[in-house]
Amino acid sequence: MNISEFLNAGTPEERNQYVLTPIETAPQMALYYSLNPIAKIDPSTLNPDATAVLHFPETTAIAAVWSGQDGRKIESVFRLENDEWKLDWKHFAQYSAYPWPLFLAGSGPAEGEFRLLARERLAVELRSNETISIVLYAPHFGNPETTGYQSPEFVIPRKNEDGKLLETAFKLEKIGKQPFNPDLPNLAPEEMIRVRVNVRRYETDSERKFEITKVIACHWYSIDAPGMDTAIPVPEKTQAR
Repeated sequence: MNISEFLNAGTPEERNQYVLTPIETAPQMALYYSLNPIAKIDPSTLNPDATAVLHFPETTAIAAVWSGQDGRKIESVFRLENDEWKLDWKHFAQYSAYPWPLFLAGSGPAEGEFRLLARERLAVELRSNETISIVLYAPHFGNPETTGYQSPEFVIPRKNEDGKLLETAFKLEKIGKQPFNPDLPNLAPEEMIRVRVNVRRYETDSERKFEITKVIACHWYSIDAPGMDTAIPVPEKTQAR
């Protein structure tokens, strides 16, 4: 379990040996790095800010937050696979199937899975509505407080499973908690949550539109378990991060 070995590997092919499900991940990693430059990080300049054990269903993970001398922050999550600790690369890279700004601009596949940041629109004014309104942003690797271009508005019914996941995650954020309740700093910008979503792009009357077809999870781990119980009310108490 060593983030240094992964970071010292110079190519996607070399990095692939250190990640979870390498056969499945290899083509995804190659495509991702063909569209996104590999971040050059000298592991000797990293200092651990925090570490924690994450209890996933049927497995345990070791998570850490690292700070670089340049102010960059990165995260690592390692899980046991075939008796070896392997990096959750999709979480580390904040992997999306295609760059979010290009997808919004009409490029690439018409549907894909994305790791994004979500912000609730008019949270107080619309809290009694039957729908929840959100906008999505691409994260900025190494600079968690920086967000990219804002998406159009997405409206989701509160009572379906997607709406329940979002509503619970936003309530947890307000009291300083996250899915799986890790003892780690929340690096998402204030009033935002992390999401893994499937989004579809289509055209109606020559107008480009977007639809969330599924909220997979309100975290970036490569595991679909929600890490929170949407049936248990979240206390209405604000807590500083």
